Amino acid sequence: MKNVVVILAGGIGSRCSQKQPKQFLPVGNGKSVIELAVDAFEANVLIDEISIVVHKNFIDTMEQIIAINNWSKIACVIKGGKERFDSTYAALSVYANLFYTSDFNILIHDAARPFVSQTIITDTVKALEKFKAVGVAINCTDTIVKCDNSIITDTLQRSALRKMQTPQAFRFSLLYNAYNHAVHHREFVATDDCSVVKYFLPEEPIFLVDGDNDNIKITYPSDFESFNDK
Repeated sequence: MKNVVVILAGGIGSRCSQKQPKQFLPVGNGKSVIELAVDAFEANVLIDEISIVVHKNFIDTMEQIIAINNWSKIACVIKGGKERFDSTYAALSVYANLFYTSDFNILIHDAARPFVSQTIITDTVKALEKFKAVGVAINCTDTIVKCDNSIITDTLQRSALRKMQTPQAFRFSLLYNAYNHAVHHREFVATDDCSVVKYFLPEEPIFLVDGDNDNIKITYPSDFESFNDK
């Protein structure tokens, strides 16, 4: 079954306090965040196609980056929406309009996670052989509490908690179905794709594969400093 990756790079980096969105800033070996993210999926033999979602103001920037890299799997650059949800739905709509004659697998990945490993990518794709929805997560090592006005109201059991990462992977028909439900319930707030499937298609099991601590999401300026030696 065809494996398509959609890399979400539609943010404008407001929390990173930079003139450019964080996905276009250099990190690690001098490549930009988005370049490292694309490199990871480009290198994996199980991935057939990559599309990238960016803010409309940075489509030209993304196309220039594509032009100077020797990537062979890029399918298209897609105009993103206001929120992450909108950007994902924009990508799903593009693929729905391509009139694929059969179902395929789609992986959604945050461009801000440029150090995703080949093991994570491979494990995620392999899990789709048995499940239609797959997430990536790591164990919680810190104590997690619920609060109300800075007062602890409950301490949660770490053994039952996981911290979600990306990519998250699905049968395309399943994820598109879930998003078509969600688009009519905009009071629902989703920060990832597994939560959309869980809420609107609760009968569908979501399998978790192991992530790792290097698969960090770059959010603040200090995150760049932490990875200068990568």
